Amino acid sequence: MKYVSWTLIGFLVVGLIVDLFRAIWLLSIRYELTNEDLMVSTGILNRKKETTHLYRVKDFTIMHPFHYRIFGCGNVEIKSSDHTNPEQLIQCIGDVDLFCNIFNTLVENERERKGVRQFD
Repeated sequence: MKYVSWTLIGFLVVGLIVDLFRAIWLLSIRYELTNEDLMVSTGILNRKKETTHLYRVKDFTIMHPFHYRIFGCGNVEIKSSDHTNPEQLIQCIGDVDLFCNIFNTLVENERERKGVRQFD
């Protein structure tokens, strides 16, 4: 019985540490949405910035994982025709449905402005 309780405590401590690092990682991600681009900066010590032009966006999917739904958040997976980064995951967005409505409008406006159509 004594070893079971220490094992359980060990698992809980490890789980809390993993959750803490995951939370720090999520807090370090920065999203910037302009009329032309979506820019994502990631990393804690070493930063990486990736840009996706909105007229290249083919499709996006809204995902509501259980652990994000508890806090009213969701993820958006973006598929684009960009060769270096064809899939982009935007994580833990509050009011994800509103974000997707705005994002879709910006994508359509940018395609119209550039005179671009998306073909499969």
